[in-house]
Amino acid sequence: MSDSRLVKISKYLSKYLRHTPDAIGIKLAPSGWVVVDELLTACAKNKFPITRHNNS
Repeated sequence: MSDSRLVKISKYLSKYLRHTPDAIGIKLAPSGWVVVDELLTACAKNKFPITRHNNS
């Protein structure tokens, strides 16, 4: 995976996990956690697919 792709993923996740999780349709637990599969599904539905594997 390219460094630029990793930076994009990092910024995307930071934005939505820290600031506006509801904007992509996820709800964080009171402790701030979210199920990984729910996060990946929400990202894909919002045209930003991410996988658990770094194959690309």
